[in-house]
Amino acid sequence: MISKVVNRDIDTVFDWYYHSENFTASPIVFKSKWREPKYWEKGAIRDIVMIARWYNEEITKVVTGKKIDYRVNQSFPPVQQDFTDFF
Repeated sequence: MISKVVNRDIDTVFDWYYHSENFTASPIVFKSKWREPKYWEKGAIRDIVMIARWYNEEITKVVTGKKIDYRVNQSFPPVQQDFTDFF
């Protein structure tokens, strides 16, 4: 496992991950885009394109500053991931 301590308050870190368009700051993420008209809320759908991967994800629940739940609707290569929580 790889880990790193981020010297930031929890709200700053949560906000960075919550706005997943920030993922493109990573050299392995080429695109992270929300599908309109919803952004950053329950029911919002995003596409994330990475090296050899694509994910279409739907936000299922947000508890601001604490938790983001999402489901992978489609992916390449295919993954079985009906429910994930982050944070």
